[in-house]
Amino acid sequence: MKMFFIFCIFLIVIYAAGYLGAFLKKEQPYQFGDRAHTNTLKGFAILLVIWAHCGADMGVGGIQFVAGAGVAVFLVCSGYGLMCSCKKSGLSFFWRKRLLRVIVPCWIVNFLLQVYEKDYSVSRFIASILLKGSNWFVLYIIICYILFWCIRRFCEEKKLSDQKMAGMITIAFMIWFVIESCFFPNKGMPFLEARQMLSFPLGIGIAVWKEDIIEIWNRVKEKKHGTLILVTTAFTLAAAGGAGQIMAQSGFIEALPYVLSNILYLIVDLLLACAVLIISVIWKRLFVNLFLQKAGEAAYELFLLHLPFIYRIEDMESMVFNGVLLTVFASGLRFIDRKIFSFIGKR
Repeated sequence: MKMFFIFCIFLIVIYAAGYLGAFLKKEQPYQFGDRAHTNTLKGFAILLVIWAHCGADMGVGGIQFVAGAGVAVFLVCSGYGLMCSCKKSGLSFFWRKRLLRVIVPCWIVNFLLQVYEKDYSVSRFIASILLKGSNWFVLYIIICYILFWCIRRFCEEKKLSDQKMAGMITIAFMIWFVIESCFFPNKGMPFLEARQMLSFPLGIGIAVWKEDIIEIWNRVKEKKHGTLILVTTAFTLAAAGGAGQIMAQSGFIEALPYVLSNILYLIVDLLLACAVLIISVIWKRLFVNLFLQKAGEAAYELFLLHLPFIYRIEDMESMVFNGVLLTVFASGLRFIDRKIFSFIGKR
C-alpha cells in the first residue's frame, strides 16, 4: 500500500508538470470531438488503466474496475475516430491503416518479449505473428474493425444512412455480446470483452449524431442552471457506476447468472465512460495537459507495453527507472510505427 501511495504522488507530480507545461505554452482548450479532445481522453484512459493495474499489482483490492472504465473510454474514442475518418475518406486504405497502427506494434512488442525471454523457437515466432497469446484487447479491437468494415461496406453499397449504420453496428455488437456470454464464457478472466460491447458503438453514435449532441448540449447549458444540470448528470452517472462496482466487490454481481452479470458490468463501464466524457467537456481546463496529450498520442503503445514494466516495480528507484523505460519504449515504438506508416503510405 505504501508503494501505491508513492506511485499516486508520482503521477500527481507528472500531471501537475503537464498542466504547468500547457499553461506556459498557452495551450487553448480543445473543442468537442476534435483530435486534441480525443487524444486527451485517450491519455486519461491509459492513465486509468496503468493506475488500476499498478494498484492491483501492489496489493490494493477492488481497484481493477477503474481499468475497465479506462478501456471503455479508449474504445469510445476509437469508434468515434474511425467513423469520422470513414465519413471523410470512406474505406480507402482501411486495412493498410489498421495493419500498420494496430497489428505491427503488437508484432514488435511480441518479438521484443521473445528476445527478452530468450525464447527463439519457431513455434513462439509463429504464435507472435498470429497474435496468439497477445493482449486480449488486440484481438478484440481487430474484431471491432472487421464488424465495422463489413457493415460500412454493406451500407455504402445499399446507400444506407449513417444513422442506420450506427443502429446495425449496435445490433451486431449485442449479438456478439450474447454469443460471448452464452457460448464462450471466460470464467478465469470474466467480463473483459463482454463488458465493453457498447463502448465502440457509442463512439460511432457520437460521430454520427455529433451536431445534434452539440445542439442539445448548448440548449441545456443556456438554461438558468444548465451547467449545474450537466455536472449533476456527470456525477450521477459516476455514482451509479461506482455503486455497481461496490456491488461487484461485495460478490453480488458475480453470484448472478453469467449473462446477467455481464449485462450489469457492461452498464457500469458505460456509465463511468459517459461520466468521463461529460466532465471532460464541462471542465476543459482540467484536461488541457501536455502529459495527457502525449500519453494519448502513444496510448495504444503504452497499453501494449505497460504490464511488464509494472511487474518489475519493487521500490521507489525501480518505479522511476521503469517509468522512464516505459516512456522511452512507448515513444520509440510510436516513432517506428509512424515512420513505417509514412513510408508505406507514400507508395
